[in-house]
Amino acid sequence: MSRTVPVMFGDAMFWAYDVALGVLFVEAARVCAEAPADLRPSWWPELEQDLRTHALAGSSCRYAPSRSG
Repeated sequence: MSRTVPVMFGDAMFWAYDVALGVLFVEAARVCAEAPADLRPSWWPELEQDLRTHALAGSSCRYAPSRSG
């Protein structure tokens, strides 16, 4: 069953459904992984790991990305 979870980004906070957020995270990781390696930003590996971890964790924790842009 889906539930809402808080998402923090900088000073902003919004609510999202955990299932929808998980799908978004997996899709973002997949799209970037398909990009040529020389086009990926240097910070991508850390963010990719965060996205995949939070997609698996689901609603058991809030997502607060460490990178703001």
